[in-house]
Amino acid sequence: MSPASRFRLHALLPFMTSLLALSACTHAQPPAPPLPPLKAMAATLTPADIAFIQQLNTMNIVQSATAASAKTNAARSDLATLGATILQDTAAQKTALAKLLTTHAITLPTTAPKEDQTLIKRLQTLHGAAFDRQYLRYLSREITRMKAVLDAEIIASSNMDLVKLAKDINTKLAAYQAQIQ
Repeated sequence: MSPASRFRLHALLPFMTSLLALSACTHAQPPAPPLPPLKAMAATLTPADIAFIQQLNTMNIVQSATAASAKTNAARSDLATLGATILQDTAAQKTALAKLLTTHAITLPTTAPKEDQTLIKRLQTLHGAAFDRQYLRYLSREITRMKAVLDAEIIASSNMDLVKLAKDINTKLAAYQAQIQ
């Protein structure tokens, strides 16, 4: 090997090494593998939340039955219209409760308790002005009672879905109350 070719070899060797090192830097790293999807975790329900759900379900059943009577038995057209509105709202609330409970093993009753059934039957037998008086009295009492239950749930619950549902119902109750006054 001639001294000139050795010189070229020694001169090219560091140049080739640096070129190889630089070319290694230009290659992008492979993309990170995608993260596994997050499992949809059901919001936890405390015993107080479960008690609220059961109480709300019972209130919905009774309110729905009395509203159906208002729709047909009321003398005042505004009470009949309010009854129809309450029927729609309680159906939506029932659907919202069912959706919340799909991930939990909670079964809600579909009939009113015995003490509420007597009220429902009494309202079903009344017509005209007598019905209007009794229904307004019932509705005023029920709204006051429900607001207390809903306010307690809004303050105490950590389940945001239930809190949102309670706030929505509270808003509707305020609208009902404004209509009957």
